[in-house]
Amino acid sequence: MPGELPATPVLETRRLILRPIRTEDAPAIQRNFERWEVVRLLTSRIPWPFPPDGAAANMPNALGEMARREQFHWAITLRGGTDVLIGYVNLWPDDGVSRDQRGFWLAPESRGRGLMGEAPS
Repeated sequence: MPGELPATPVLETRRLILRPIRTEDAPAIQRNFERWEVVRLLTSRIPWPFPPDGAAANMPNALGEMARREQFHWAITLRGGTDVLIGYVNLWPDDGVSRDQRGFWLAPESRGRGLMGEAPS
């Protein structure tokens, strides 16, 4: 599977910029994953309660998947905003095992504005 995907591109919509995640996104991910209203909708592989260093500990894995071109990992940010992650999208090739080839979430305060309809979810 390594090398199957192209490099993670930057994607832009009218209101959003989806850029490859980076180490600096870990605090925003951590803040959101400490919220049951976010984690309850995700895969059961996300532990609850979420560990205090969970986002930072997982970041090398996600960055490695992008570097090996196994998965795409995007930070959802607002166009014209502060570039702070408000959500996340990841996509991966069909492995013949998983039911789905995507994962996504949006911070609760950013919901209800139709933003996920713009993101490639």
